[in-house]
Amino acid sequence: MLTILAEVIVAFFVSNYKSEEYPYLTSFVKGMVIGFFAFVIGNILDLIKGNLMSFPQQVLFFLLSFGLGLIMFLFFSLFRWLERTDFGKK
Repeated sequence: MLTILAEVIVAFFVSNYKSEEYPYLTSFVKGMVIGFFAFVIGNILDLIKGNLMSFPQQVLFFLLSFGLGLIMFLFFSLFRWLERTDFGKK
């Protein structure tokens, strides 16, 4: 589902329906989508529990969520790079 969402975002908004030509951009969008959903899910859980975070805590949580997204971008890009190189092939 994450891959489909990232492909649609990149294909429709960025690369004029040629998202396969931009593999690292797709990895970046996947990471940002993960960060965004982490932020949204964290806020929904906070709202369900009934104790909302203050504004500075919200800003910190936002930065941490998108930091998670950047880490996931690096993770996805590493595997994309390993897939394109001859690393581990004989």
